[in-house]
Amino acid sequence: MSSETKRVLNVIQLIVEIGIIIGYVVGLIPFGFLWSGGWVVPLVFVSAVIGLINSNRTLLPA
Repeated sequence: MSSETKRVLNVIQLIVEIGIIIGYVVGLIPFGFLWSGGWVVPLVFVSAVIGLINSNRTLLPA
């Protein structure tokens, strides 16, 4: 895998992780978890797959 591809995947994973953090913060609002759970869970799986593809030791934190 080229370094450019890895860089792009790292940026995508960073954006996905920011979305997960925002979802967790929204989940702290009463009943906000009902709304944010619909997009946080898929983002976690996307982040895990990108971490697996990248093999840059970010699979476990994801």
